This record gives sequence, C-alpha cells and structure tokens, in this order.
Amino acid sequence: MSCFYCGGEGERTCPDCPVRSCPGHLGLHTRGGACQLWTVAQVEGAGRGLLASRNIQAGEVVLRDWALVEGPLEAPGAPACTVCLQAGEGEVAECKECRLPLCKSRSKGCSGLHKRECEVLAGGGNQVGMSDLYTMVAVVRLVWQAERDPAIRAMLDPLMDHREGEEEEGRRRIATFLAKRGLEEETVLRLLGVLQTNGVTSQSVGGVPRAHALYPVFSITNHSCVSNTRHGREGEAFCLVATTDIPQGAQVTTSYNSTSLGTIVRRPQFRRLWHFDCSCPRCSDPGELGTLASALTCSSCPGHLLPQLPLDYSSQWSCARCGATKSSTEAEEITLKARQLEEAGRGGVEELEASLHQLVQIVHPRHYTAMQVKRMLCLMYGNCASHRLDTMKEKDLKRKAELCREYIAVFSILEPGLTKWRGRLCEELARTLVRLQGRSCVEALRLLGESGKCRKLDSQAEQAAFSMRMANMMSG
Repeated sequence: MSCFYCGGEGERTCPDCPVRSCPGHLGLHTRGGACQLWTVAQVEGAGRGLLASRNIQAGEVVLRDWALVEGPLEAPGAPACTVCLQAGEGEVAECKECRLPLCKSRSKGCSGLHKRECEVLAGGGNQVGMSDLYTMVAVVRLVWQAERDPAIRAMLDPLMDHREGEEEEGRRRIATFLAKRGLEEETVLRLLGVLQTNGVTSQSVGGVPRAHALYPVFSITNHSCVSNTRHGREGEAFCLVATTDIPQGAQVTTSYNSTSLGTIVRRPQFRRLWHFDCSCPRCSDPGELGTLASALTCSSCPGHLLPQLPLDYSSQWSCARCGATKSSTEAEEITLKARQLEEAGRGGVEELEASLHQLVQIVHPRHYTAMQVKRMLCLMYGNCASHRLDTMKEKDLKRKAELCREYIAVFSILEPGLTKWRGRLCEELARTLVRLQGRSCVEALRLLGESGKCRKLDSQAEQAAFSMRMANMMSG
C-alpha cells in the first residue's frame, strides 16, 4: 500500500488502523491522539483531494489540522499584537522600528519574539505601505520555518500558488522589498502565492478577520457548493466536521465561499480568488437545484428569468414562460440593484419588510438577496424590543413561522445536514410554535431535537446556553 498522504512507498503501518505511511507523514495521521478519517488521492478534474478512509457519520470530526504559520491581518478597530494577536485598550502600541502593533508588557514576551521579524520589516511601512507590511509577517515566518524544517517544505511542495493574475504586481513589490533584506526573491514569491491561495481566516472579532493561517491538510480539501463538512475548532486545532454522512471513499469537501450567495455572484469569485471555474451540480443548474437563488423577475409576464447556459459567464438570460430575454450584463445590473436594496433596507422589522417588498419587484421571492432579508426577519421577529416573542400578535407569530419554514426548506437543499443555520432556525421555529400551539406541540419538540443535534457541534458554552434556553421555554 502507498502512503496515505503523498502516495509514495508506505513503509510504516498505523498501529491502530490499516493506514500505511512513509516515515515523514505518519504524524499527520495520528496528530491529536487519534487516527484521522481521511486519505489523500487524485480527484479527476480537481487535483489532490481528501477521501473518507471509512464510513463517516454526520457530526464526526473528519479532519484536525494545525497551522504551519499564522499572521496578523490589518483590520479596523483596536489593533491586535502582531505576535500574540490579542488586543486590549492601552495594552498594544506601535513598534517604533516597523510600526506594527505590539504588546506593551514585556512579561508576555512578545517584544522578544518580534525582534527578529522587526529587523527585516523595519521601515517597510514607509516604503511599501502598512497593508503590505501586514502581509509580510506570515511570509517571513513561513520562509524561516521552511528553511529549518524539511517536513514543512515537504508539506508546502504540493500546494498551489497561482502566481498569475492581478495580485502579481503586489507580490513583486513585496518580494523586491524582502530581497533587499536578505530573503530569496523567488522563495518569497512562491510562498506569497501559497498563502494567498490556501490561507484562511483563523481569528476574527465581531465578524472582522484579525488573523490568517495556513493549514497544510485543509489546503488539500476541494471545494463543493453543496459540501459535506463545516468548519470548527478544538483548542488550537482547525477542524472539519461532517454535516452529512460520508461513505468510505467519497470525497470530503468544503465550501470556499458562502453558500448563501446566488451563483451569479458566487461563481465568478472562484475564478478571481482561486483560479478555477466551478461546475458542480448547483452551478450547472440554471435554477440552482430548484431553489431559484439567482432568478430575476420577468418584466413582461409573471414568470422569471434564468441563465440559458449557467456555466457561461456571458450567457443570455430568458423567461421560460414568455421567452423574454436579458443579457448577462443586464442580469448583473439587476442583481447589483437587489444587493443595494438589501443592504440599504437593513434595520428594524418594518424596514426589512419594506425592503423585501421592493426586492420581490425585481427578483424571485427565493432570490438569495430576498432570502438574506428573510433570514434577518426570522431572527428579528421575537428577538428585538419592538417584537418580543412574549408580546407578539398572532399574525406576527405566524409570519415568523412562515419565514422560518421557507428558509429551512430552501437551505436544506443548498447547505444540508447538521449546520449552524439549521440549529438556529429550528430553534426559532420551535419557540414560535410553542407560543402558537403550546408546549405539547409535536412539531416543536421534533424541531428542538433537530436543533440539539446541530448544537452538538458547538462549544460547551454554546451547548450549555442552548440547554438553558430550552429548559426555560419548556417550563414556561
């Protein structure tokens, strides 16, 4: 048998399972104290990918991965320390040499750890700009790690760097600067490409990314617009958790982009950011698996417009009911208008309902922008000062239930399984049904059970909070 990771000669066998490995990669299989549930194989049309090494049940952790390198991201708000990535009022100050933020306290040791980096980056903010300087931190760290550790070089070698495209000018600027500071220019260009192609947000505060990292095994995971895993964390480990059952030998997939976006805006981002054109079943279907997530209202009849050739970016759009057509440019302009209406209408319940009324004049009621408004309404009804669940009128309770049911129906197709959104929406619908029908409502009890299954993938604190909410709901 060949090595589960690189395909080379499998000289060693895992003591706990049949997986074989070359000496340098067995640690990837057992890291974290247990056998991981994946192997690497060539996937037709997609290069290397992860396959399930056995039947995997929804809720199991498929992959645990640890960062090869982590670096800061420039973000609004209070700056975070470049080394420990923690922020605190009055605890972080600008480094006098390189201008990057750094912990003031010497006891944390950040200044000592920063010293070598600072020697390379000093003055960079004045020459290439602060944004480039932030980018350099992870690059410099990764260069040094690859220089001293052959195992890290071996994990980096197979990763794509996509050094073509609009980012190349910025990479050249950074590589030229670092070459003057003693780093090999070609190596810098290669690792910049690897980080920008494979790096993911590793820390965020209030939804704002604060740090990015390179996870070597996760980087091999291929994309699907209807994936079978979701992201999670266990301490320092980055995890992929199965949201649906995955048969042995099936590909383990993740979504590189938000599944809540319609194909008309989601698919072009794959080409721009990851340099491939997605042709998955959702992207290949004009109606996006029957959800109509990008469908536009036809101005000539009660029908709707869809792309005639969904994998062609310049495809004409047409109405199956009356034959009316629009160009791809016109479809993009209407979609942009819908996005602007959705963003402008964010506010209270009344503002959201008014925004939704305007949206459905130009897009289908299940268009992704309309569904984003509906999701916000699902959460606003019953959870804001103007519409508290215990004082809401029956018509508003029924409206909330209607919205929750529609959202669950659509996204059970687009993002199936034990997902975070499903746990939240099932809980919201259950709360509403308890108010409408009482605590003995069979459907509410079923929804709470389903929500609980999704919540099992959450942190202990989140699970405890969910249990407390359920106890309060059922006790009245």
